[in-house]
Amino acid sequence: MASKTSPSVVTIPSAEMASPATDDELRRLHVFISYATEDAVLAQALNAQLKTAFGPGVIETTLDSELKLGVNWRSELEDALSDADVLLDHRKRTS
Repeated sequence: MASKTSPSVVTIPSAEMASPATDDELRRLHVFISYATEDAVLAQALNAQLKTAFGPGVIETTLDSELKLGVNWRSELEDALSDADVLLDHRKRTS
């Protein structure tokens, strides 16, 4: 005859029972990169460097060149600007 065993009791330390992060804690820093048309290549390089340096879990970037064809670009740009935490304005200084 097989013996019956009672289930084991596992105690979980309180640190492991912490509540999951809220949406605010998971929010990435949103950087909107503004640039002159002639500086598009430099702005795209800056965008790539920011993404590489900080990673997709930390930073979100927006360039107008990333907007898809056929969308209401004015509305999309306004939404991106109002959502941005940082406005990075890259323009060459003219003398």
